[in-house]
Amino acid sequence: MTILVTGGAGFIGSHLCEYLLNNNQKVIVIDDLSTGSMTNISHLTDHSAFRFYEGSISDESLLACTIEESDMVYHLAASVGVKLVVEKPGFSQIISSLAHFKHTCKKRVILVIYHRKFFWIFRKILG
Repeated sequence: MTILVTGGAGFIGSHLCEYLLNNNQKVIVIDDLSTGSMTNISHLTDHSAFRFYEGSISDESLLACTIEESDMVYHLAASVGVKLVVEKPGFSQIISSLAHFKHTCKKRVILVIYHRKFFWIFRKILG
């Protein structure tokens, strides 16, 4: 299975990528490195089943081509950290980011939203 992880160079995204690779999945990452870091994924870049694109999910052509070759999407790109989300609890940036998927994605998207000390995983099928 090929899995797209948006925000995959962040702390949680990089650990998710490592987990997926350790479970024999192919992983594609899109991250603009605004809050993530290459340091988080440097140990994954030589893995034959790992591919990284520095870019934004608002780049529709990049998003479309990576979604096309993916079986599933873990959407972490708009989740910019527990502290920021707690300080600014509006989830509008997260929900609005789903609009980028709506036109191109007919696959299962797992959206992770963080709030306070807990996180919830919303499974959302866009279509």
